[in-house]
Amino acid sequence: MPTLDVTFTWAIPVDAAQLVAHVEAYIRTLPVVNTVRACNRFGKGPQCHIRKLPVELVQNILDYHVSAMRKRKRKKCVKLLRCYEDSCTIFDHYSRKYLREMYWDLRDDDSLASFFDEPDDPSDDEIIEYLDECGMLEDTPHLDNKTAWEQRLET
Repeated sequence: MPTLDVTFTWAIPVDAAQLVAHVEAYIRTLPVVNTVRACNRFGKGPQCHIRKLPVELVQNILDYHVSAMRKRKRKKCVKLLRCYEDSCTIFDHYSRKYLREMYWDLRDDDSLASFFDEPDDPSDDEIIEYLDECGMLEDTPHLDNKTAWEQRLET
């Protein structure tokens, strides 16, 4: 039978990289957190120094440990998600210094010297365009990152 009940639903956007990073950090640090808490609560003997610490201090130590893990995981997750969404750039995969070194190594090659008529200091776009034409950017970790993010979604 139909009803006239009104329901209210909240919809909050979620940052996928942050959610995945927090869940992975929680899973990864859970054994350490449980061990520290158990030692603090039930530890016995003269070598159990953690038993003497206040609970608040132990919690601060654990928060510091977990937050550091979250930051590391988030950095990696953001990188993978950007590749999955195809919003990454070539500079997400290679440093400017590395691209410039590749460019100058090719330019110094005598067999390719005749192709260069541009000024000595090319722009980033010119470097990327040339390296792409030479096939030097085909092995970027972009596809590996996309696959890694898809595998995370499946598990």
